[in-house]
Amino acid sequence: CCQLPVSLSKNISPTTMITVLPFGWYFYISGSLSAEVFISVIILSLGIAGPLLETINFVDGLAKIGTIANSINLILEGKEQKHSDREVTIQQYNIDLQNVKFGYEEEKEILHGISLNIKEGTTVAFVGPSGSGKSTLAKLIAGYWDITEGNINIGGYNLNEIPLKQLYSLTAFVSQDNF
Repeated sequence: CCQLPVSLSKNISPTTMITVLPFGWYFYISGSLSAEVFISVIILSLGIAGPLLETINFVDGLAKIGTIANSINLILEGKEQKHSDREVTIQQYNIDLQNVKFGYEEEKEILHGISLNIKEGTTVAFVGPSGSGKSTLAKLIAGYWDITEGNINIGGYNLNEIPLKQLYSLTAFVSQDNF
Protein backbone atom coordinates (compact mmCIF):
# COMPACT_ATOMS: atom_id res chain seq x y z
CA CYS A 1 0.00 0.00 0.00
CA CYS A 2 2.81 2.44 0.79
CA GLN A 3 5.70 1.01 -1.22
CA LEU A 4 6.89 4.29 -2.71
CA PRO A 5 7.44 6.07 0.65
CA VAL A 6 9.11 2.95 2.07
CA SER A 7 11.39 2.67 -0.97
CA LEU A 8 12.25 6.34 -0.72
CA SER A 9 12.92 6.01 3.01
CA LYS A 10 15.55 3.33 2.35
CA ASN A 11 17.47 5.91 0.33
CA ILE A 12 17.30 8.76 2.85
CA SER A 13 20.42 7.90 4.85
CA PRO A 14 22.77 7.50 1.86
CA THR A 15 21.22 10.53 0.15
CA THR A 16 21.72 12.60 3.29
CA MET A 17 25.44 11.84 3.30
CA ILE A 18 25.78 12.37 -0.45
CA THR A 19 24.22 15.81 -0.01
CA VAL A 20 25.80 16.92 3.28
CA LEU A 21 29.40 15.86 2.60
CA PRO A 22 30.01 17.75 -0.69
CA PHE A 23 28.24 20.92 0.43
CA GLY A 24 29.81 20.78 3.88
CA TRP A 25 33.24 20.23 2.36
CA TYR A 26 32.72 23.15 -0.03
CA PHE A 27 31.75 25.51 2.82
CA TYR A 28 34.59 24.19 4.99
CA ILE A 29 37.19 24.76 2.23
CA SER A 30 35.80 28.24 1.47
CA GLY A 31 36.18 29.10 5.15
CA SER A 32 32.52 29.81 5.87
CA LEU A 33 32.16 26.62 7.97
CA SER A 34 34.47 25.54 10.80
CA ALA A 35 35.60 21.92 11.23
CA GLU A 36 33.53 21.60 14.43
CA VAL A 37 30.34 22.82 12.72
CA PHE A 38 31.03 20.60 9.68
CA ILE A 39 31.37 17.49 11.89
CA SER A 40 28.28 18.54 13.88
CA VAL A 41 26.24 18.86 10.67
CA ILE A 42 27.33 15.36 9.58
CA ILE A 43 26.36 13.89 12.97
CA LEU A 44 23.02 15.74 12.97
CA SER A 45 22.19 14.61 9.44
CA LEU A 46 22.81 11.00 10.46
CA GLY A 47 20.74 11.54 13.60
CA ILE A 48 17.79 12.89 11.62
CA ALA A 49 17.75 10.02 9.11
CA GLY A 50 17.09 7.31 11.75
CA PRO A 51 13.96 8.84 13.31
CA LEU A 52 12.69 9.81 9.87
CA LEU A 53 13.04 6.19 8.70
CA GLU A 54 11.25 4.98 11.84
CA THR A 55 8.41 7.46 11.26
CA ILE A 56 7.96 6.33 7.66
CA ASN A 57 8.01 2.65 8.72
CA PHE A 58 5.46 3.43 11.45
CA VAL A 59 3.13 5.15 8.98
CA ASP A 60 3.55 2.19 6.59
CA GLY A 61 2.65 -0.16 9.46
CA LEU A 62 -0.48 1.87 10.20
CA ALA A 63 -1.50 1.68 6.54
CA LYS A 64 -1.02 -2.11 6.58
CA ILE A 65 -3.14 -2.36 9.73
CA GLY A 66 -5.86 -0.36 7.95
CA THR A 67 -5.77 -2.76 5.00
CA ILE A 68 -5.97 -5.77 7.31
CA ALA A 69 -8.83 -4.20 9.28
CA ASN A 70 -10.75 -3.63 6.02
CA SER A 71 -10.23 -7.29 5.05
CA ILE A 72 -11.48 -8.46 8.44
CA ASN A 73 -14.46 -6.12 8.18
CA LEU A 74 -15.39 -7.58 4.78
CA ILE A 75 -15.37 -11.07 6.31
CA LEU A 76 -17.44 -9.99 9.30
CA GLU A 77 -20.00 -8.22 7.11
CA GLY A 78 -20.20 -11.12 4.65
CA LYS A 79 -23.27 -13.30 4.30
CA GLU A 80 -23.25 -16.54 6.26
CA GLN A 81 -23.35 -19.62 4.08
CA LYS A 82 -26.63 -21.53 4.16
CA HIS A 83 -26.06 -25.26 4.53
CA SER A 84 -28.08 -28.07 6.03
CA ASP A 85 -27.11 -29.43 9.44
CA ARG A 86 -28.34 -32.92 8.54
CA GLU A 87 -25.75 -35.24 6.98
CA VAL A 88 -26.72 -36.82 3.66
CA THR A 89 -25.93 -40.24 2.21
CA ILE A 90 -24.23 -39.79 -1.12
CA GLN A 91 -24.33 -42.86 -3.41
CA GLN A 92 -22.24 -41.50 -6.29
CA TYR A 93 -19.97 -38.47 -6.54
CA ASN A 94 -20.72 -36.89 -9.90
CA ILE A 95 -20.43 -33.11 -9.82
CA ASP A 96 -22.96 -31.14 -11.84
CA LEU A 97 -22.87 -27.38 -12.40
CA GLN A 98 -25.96 -25.88 -13.98
CA ASN A 99 -25.89 -22.26 -15.18
CA VAL A 100 -23.58 -21.22 -12.32
CA LYS A 101 -23.08 -17.48 -11.93
CA PHE A 102 -20.86 -15.86 -9.33
CA GLY A 103 -19.35 -12.53 -8.36
CA TYR A 104 -17.35 -11.53 -5.29
CA GLU A 105 -19.49 -8.41 -5.30
CA GLU A 106 -23.15 -8.62 -6.32
CA GLU A 107 -22.85 -6.04 -9.08
CA LYS A 108 -19.65 -7.57 -10.54
CA GLU A 109 -20.37 -11.04 -11.91
CA ILE A 110 -17.18 -12.87 -12.91
CA LEU A 111 -18.53 -16.32 -13.81
CA HIS A 112 -21.40 -16.30 -16.30
CA GLY A 113 -23.64 -19.35 -16.75
CA ILE A 114 -21.12 -22.17 -16.30
CA SER A 115 -22.59 -25.64 -16.94
CA LEU A 116 -20.40 -28.68 -16.47
CA ASN A 117 -20.68 -32.37 -15.58
CA ILE A 118 -17.74 -34.11 -13.91
CA LYS A 119 -18.13 -37.87 -13.63
CA GLU A 120 -16.98 -39.66 -10.48
CA GLY A 121 -13.39 -40.90 -10.77
CA THR A 122 -12.35 -38.60 -13.60
CA THR A 123 -9.54 -36.08 -13.48
CA VAL A 124 -10.34 -32.57 -14.65
CA ALA A 125 -8.07 -29.59 -15.26
CA PHE A 126 -9.39 -26.03 -15.50
CA VAL A 127 -7.12 -24.32 -18.01
CA GLY A 128 -7.10 -20.65 -18.94
CA PRO A 129 -5.30 -17.36 -18.54
CA SER A 130 -4.66 -15.80 -15.17
CA GLY A 131 -7.79 -14.22 -13.72
CA SER A 132 -10.22 -16.21 -15.87
CA GLY A 133 -11.96 -17.86 -12.89
CA LYS A 134 -10.31 -21.29 -12.69
CA SER A 135 -9.51 -21.11 -8.97
CA THR A 136 -12.83 -19.43 -8.22
CA LEU A 137 -14.71 -22.25 -9.95
CA ALA A 138 -12.77 -24.90 -7.99
CA LYS A 139 -13.42 -23.05 -4.73
CA LEU A 140 -17.13 -22.81 -5.51
CA ILE A 141 -17.27 -26.58 -6.04
CA ALA A 142 -15.46 -27.03 -2.71
CA GLY A 143 -18.11 -24.85 -1.04
CA TYR A 144 -15.91 -21.88 -0.14
CA TRP A 145 -18.59 -19.42 -1.29
CA ASP A 146 -22.26 -19.48 -2.21
CA ILE A 147 -23.01 -19.04 -5.89
CA THR A 148 -25.06 -16.08 -7.08
CA GLU A 149 -27.30 -18.12 -9.36
CA GLY A 150 -27.62 -21.68 -10.69
CA ASN A 151 -26.90 -25.01 -9.01
CA ILE A 152 -23.91 -27.07 -7.96
CA ASN A 153 -24.74 -30.68 -7.11
CA ILE A 154 -22.57 -33.47 -5.75
CA GLY A 155 -24.11 -36.92 -6.02
CA GLY A 156 -27.49 -35.38 -6.81
CA TYR A 157 -27.48 -33.16 -3.70
CA ASN A 158 -27.31 -29.39 -3.95
CA LEU A 159 -24.26 -28.06 -2.07
CA ASN A 160 -26.58 -26.26 0.36
CA GLU A 161 -28.14 -29.62 1.30
CA ILE A 162 -24.73 -30.98 2.36
CA PRO A 163 -23.45 -29.82 5.78
CA LEU A 164 -20.19 -27.85 5.47
CA LYS A 165 -18.33 -30.37 7.64
CA GLN A 166 -19.38 -33.22 5.34
CA LEU A 167 -18.69 -31.17 2.20
CA TYR A 168 -15.20 -30.27 3.39
CA SER A 169 -14.49 -33.95 4.08
CA LEU A 170 -15.45 -34.75 0.45
CA THR A 171 -13.54 -31.99 -1.29
CA ALA A 172 -10.03 -30.61 -1.27
CA PHE A 173 -8.59 -27.52 -2.84
CA VAL A 174 -4.85 -27.09 -3.37
CA SER A 175 -3.86 -23.58 -4.34
CA GLN A 176 -0.86 -22.80 -6.49
CA ASP A 177 1.75 -20.26 -5.52
CA ASN A 178 2.59 -17.78 -8.25
CA PHE A 179 6.13 -16.51 -8.15
